Amino acid sequence: MSKLHFTTKHANEATVTHNWYVIDGTNQTVGRMC
Repeated sequence: MSKLHFTTKHANEATVTHNWYVIDGTNQTVGRMC
């Protein structure tokens, strides 16, 4: 019988990309903006 092997991946500074978006939420509810 074969064994399954799972590894847990952790985020670090080398693997994370930061993307920021500026949106205009004028006259919108917070739930619709999310």
